[in-house]
Parts: sequence; C-alpha cells; structure tokens
Amino acid sequence: MMIRGMSFWALWRRGWWVIVMLMASNIVLCLLYLAVGFMLRPLVSDSFEVAAGIIGITVGPFLLGLLFEGLASTLPRLGQAARLDDGP
Repeated sequence: MMIRGMSFWALWRRGWWVIVMLMASNIVLCLLYLAVGFMLRPLVSDSFEVAAGIIGITVGPFLLGLLFEGLASTLPRLGQAARLDDGP
C-alpha cells in the first residue's frame, strides 16, 4: 500500500513513536503499581496483586488513552494524506 506523498520511512517513524510511548507508559504504570503495592502491604496479604488490579483497571486505560491521543493529535493523519479515486 503506497500513500501519495508519504514514504515507507515516514510510516516507520510513527512506529518508533508508538514503541517509545508504550515503554514510557509501562514504566509509569510499573512505578504506580509498586507505590500502591507498598502502601497496601500492611493492609492486605497479597498487596502487589491487588495493586496490579487497581492500577490496571483504573489508571492504565486512561493513561494510555491520554498518551496516544497526544501522539495522534500532533502527527498528520494517514487518511488525510491518501486520495482515493474510486468515485463518489
């Protein structure tokens, strides 16, 4: 699939941003998970498992959504660059 005005390397550059953002979000989620796990340690016997559930359900999707929305708002959309001549 070739999009007019874009090269293969332009698409690959976007792929690197996604990898970097996934790594950054995983580091942030891991730090939050550890902090909540240590805070729950005196209260719950399986504190890190409970912390993983809390962070994974409440914070994870929202954080990933914010990061990827920021990426999508700054980069040009692929659909805008493509021109289809299939008719109306």
